Amino acid sequence: MICSWKQMLDARDWDGLEDFSRHASQQECTEILDRLGALVPKVTMTNGTEVQEVFAGPDEVPPELAGAAKILLLGELEARALGDEYIPCLLDQWHDLSAAAEDQCKKLAALPEVTEGSAQMSRVHHATEAAELLRFIPAVLAAVMNDENGTPDELGNALQEHIATVALYAFTAGRHLQIALGKEHEPDAIRGEKVAGGLRNLAHSTNRRHEGPRERRFARLRELVPQIGLDKACATCETEGLGKHEAIKRQWNRHLQKRDT
Repeated sequence: MICSWKQMLDARDWDGLEDFSRHASQQECTEILDRLGALVPKVTMTNGTEVQEVFAGPDEVPPELAGAAKILLLGELEARALGDEYIPCLLDQWHDLSAAAEDQCKKLAALPEVTEGSAQMSRVHHATEAAELLRFIPAVLAAVMNDENGTPDELGNALQEHIATVALYAFTAGRHLQIALGKEHEPDAIRGEKVAGGLRNLAHSTNRRHEGPRERRFARLRELVPQIGLDKACATCETEGLGKHEAIKRQWNRHLQKRDT
């Protein structure tokens, strides 16, 4: 008699469940992902004022749940459950991030000032300037869709993706730089200074988008593929604990397909 995935889960047959999920429907994978997410606890990582919540790793859970934690860590099940949503194109990522950032700017600009001095250095000024700069980018993205004669450019979609990539990376790099510069003052914040919770939440949201297992794999592949080719790069990632060779290769190829369309 063939066991259902629910029976495998109840029996803690994680290897069997992992094998089953490779051939399961997207709906089944979604249900399995939800069940595993309810079983595996989350842990909170902190550094100064930064906080991030992630699923516990295989070595952080009771032995009977280590297999479930491993499945979540590898990300293959999540990829099959989410389908195309698992690797959104960078243009979509930029739209989401810029919209969230503009909303945060509006909220910050409406708050009372907490410092004194020149208005050109006030919170409302910085928040307003940031929002105005963000509003320039959609115009640039729209402009590349047509050539100088106003005719639709066949390279427009690809150019939009490239511009969104630069914008996303620059924005994220600036955020990381700002956080790195601010680390010196975080002990004071921990000891009682008020920190703008909304801005911190925005930083955490970006962390989850760019520092998960999938992004670590892609970052490593971007380093390795030009040097040793895709197959060897995937094998290296597997030895470094970033997932399984074939799964990494599939995810990378899907990422390239979405980027080029």
